Amino acid sequence: MTTAVKTDTRLKPRSALRVIDSHYAEPAPGLRVLRPFPGPDLDYASPFLMLDHFGPERIRPGDKGGLNPHPHRGFETVTFLFQGAMEHHDSSGGHGHLRAGGVQWMTAGSGIVHAEYREKEFARTGGVLEGVQLWVNLPRKFKMEAPHYQDLPAEKFAVAKFPGGEARVVAGELLGVRGPARPHVPEGDPSSSQGVRAARASPVPSPQAGPLLRGPARTYTPIIVAHVKLEAGASVELPIPASFNAFLYAVRGSGRSSTVGFATNQLVEYRGDGASVQVTASGALDFLLLAGEPIDEPVVSWGPFVMNTREEIIRARDDYLVGRMGVLEERA
Repeated sequence: MTTAVKTDTRLKPRSALRVIDSHYAEPAPGLRVLRPFPGPDLDYASPFLMLDHFGPERIRPGDKGGLNPHPHRGFETVTFLFQGAMEHHDSSGGHGHLRAGGVQWMTAGSGIVHAEYREKEFARTGGVLEGVQLWVNLPRKFKMEAPHYQDLPAEKFAVAKFPGGEARVVAGELLGVRGPARPHVPEGDPSSSQGVRAARASPVPSPQAGPLLRGPARTYTPIIVAHVKLEAGASVELPIPASFNAFLYAVRGSGRSSTVGFATNQLVEYRGDGASVQVTASGALDFLLLAGEPIDEPVVSWGPFVMNTREEIIRARDDYLVGRMGVLEERA
């Protein structure tokens, strides 16, 4: 769905705390990414654990590549694909093809083994591969939920059109914000009442006076994730609930927000002193807006596992080694 909205400036904008440079990392042999966090300047962007920007990389015809089966527990992985095509397999039976403009949202929960390959036809013909993988933490009470997988092709996203740009809403609600869209936990579940209340907290009226735009992803944490594109010189104001942390990651291009300038592969971290994020593009600008309710719990991580205690990490490793997270064979 594409909806036209008006721009206005009635909300107090947040000020930028700092601009963070990405650093190179190698999460798997031969896979080189740019990572603004975790790193020396920002360890944890709660509720977000990690952001890796892979590519753009020219893939030669016949180069199959990808990541072979590996485990996760205690968080969610969100993969945005900007160019190319990928294929997902996991031990819960999830399988999907990720193409340019699409997103894959995998809840690892109690444990899953998955693989991320270049899609077969794309690997045969070659081309440019580029995307971002974002890790989203799960609150303690949801870390052992059953794993599941959401395949979100580009046509599922609500798109807000405004003068000089558009916002593609992946998760939560934007431009008419009333809290994150479609919390995964049923409202009738007594154990989830706190999460449902949090999802409805701090409604923020939108200055863009348009209809409610909901992202298609189901989430366990109050969250807003949107892919925003601006033309050179265009500006946008994006309302953010007062209780949310907020970040902007520049996929491509440069701009200004608050009193700071930023460029490709830089992350802007905002203070919680306002009700919106205002951005002006210097040239054509492509960025991710990431905002969410912080999770005020201990974070203990080891490789592909993110839990609350060291003992839970040891248990995760043991469960994986004995096959309790399932088994997934490498693709032939």
